[in-house]
Amino acid sequence: MDRICPVGDDPLTGTPIDPLGIQRNEKQRINCKATSGSFTLTFAGYTTEPIYADDTTKIVKDKITALPSVTAATITFGGITLTACTTIGNDISIEFTQDFGDLPNIIGNAAGLVHSTSSVTPTLTITTVTQGTKESLPCSRRGMCDTSSVICPNDCSGHGTCYTMEQLAKLSTLNGEIMGWTYGAVPNKKETWDYDMIQGCKCSPGWEGHDCSLRSCPTGDDPMTLRQQNEVQILVCKGSSGFFTLKFRDAATPQLPFSTPVTLLASALEALTTIGKVLVTYSTDANGVTGSPACNAAGSNNIRIEFLTNFGGLPPLRWILDGALILTLSTDGVGSSVQGTKEEVVCSNRGICNHATGVCRCAYGFTSSDGFGGEGDRGDCGYKEPIYLTSAARQANQI
Repeated sequence: MDRICPVGDDPLTGTPIDPLGIQRNEKQRINCKATSGSFTLTFAGYTTEPIYADDTTKIVKDKITALPSVTAATITFGGITLTACTTIGNDISIEFTQDFGDLPNIIGNAAGLVHSTSSVTPTLTITTVTQGTKESLPCSRRGMCDTSSVICPNDCSGHGTCYTMEQLAKLSTLNGEIMGWTYGAVPNKKETWDYDMIQGCKCSPGWEGHDCSLRSCPTGDDPMTLRQQNEVQILVCKGSSGFFTLKFRDAATPQLPFSTPVTLLASALEALTTIGKVLVTYSTDANGVTGSPACNAAGSNNIRIEFLTNFGGLPPLRWILDGALILTLSTDGVGSSVQGTKEEVVCSNRGICNHATGVCRCAYGFTSSDGFGGEGDRGDCGYKEPIYLTSAARQANQI
């Protein structure tokens, strides 16, 4: 892989004598109308720790410039305002002084803000004041980048493997399944000329980032989004002999006989590294009596599989057959199946991921869940504390 050289603004452009005009830094403005609570800002994939309504200019600057995606920035408040948010709204101006070009918009999350006037809704409004026009070029376009090295950044930090673009395409996943895409398979295609020239890291489980140097944090359901459902898939197996293997996100169970009872099928699924807890029921088990076979000659058994701790819209179960069996599957609301609508997001959208430790720092009032709506050791921030002041979450946030 070519070495990645530092980028910067061309110092000989954008001057007063440049016929193309003066170049400018990107400036964005945040207006916060609230009297208490907190908000977060996300920029180029990284999210700040909570910014509180009474934070000073220095504190806000420290939290914003702590983002890996921000090299340097100047932060100012409107007028003589001393706090980030005010009753009528305070302007927080951000000028990016070392990140050049047209930058992505800051994204705000105002869910934690509160206004003392019940008829007033707290708001967080973000606008681009000045679009950045300076260059962001290797060696500021005034030097030569040595691209002779063929290793990945930091050799993937010891937590991943370096592959070419062609190899990475074949290993790419979508919703946890390897897709086997191709890149560079068509000879002399101009769009994929770099298929064997550029390399990148494929990180080991639990690590992320372009060089696999960031620890991943637990994911979970957002406890503040209500009336959501678990994924339910309905499997029907027709036949009275043979074996079947079920696959989920490329992990496979052992061969299971057609006569497999519900308890053994559930255990086989939960043994997969890609599945947490499931609830499996057979329609042919009735009145508390279990032991029916998974498959029968009439195909009259509906195998209901509810994913209890894998959230969101999941990929379908897949299978390998050995013998005279026929399997059919209903998903995404077909028949009695249910498409999963819960989130599977980092820190349950209620905390900040510390990529140095892989531990979520939960927002005030939230702590780790058990994946079932209660408090537990999942490591996400998916449980809302009913009484915060004496909770484990408050103690954890004070560490």
